[in-house]
Amino acid sequence: MQDFGRGIDPRYQESIFEPYFRVPGTKVQGSGLELFISKDFVEAHGGTLRIESEIGKGARFVITQPV
Repeated sequence: MQDFGRGIDPRYQESIFEPYFRVPGTKVQGSGLELFISKDFVEAHGGTLRIESEIGKGARFVITQPV
């Protein structure tokens, strides 16, 4: 999945997968559990979930699964 929003600051890119974490200064609604649950689900099936993001260029979430 990819978006072209403001991007996620590198200092928060690992933290966004922690439960209830929200990037400071954002007003997006949500519980802060969505990415935590997604990563947990992917890893439970042997895969990985990671982010590629740059400020001003959006974010891309990459899922890899074993073959």
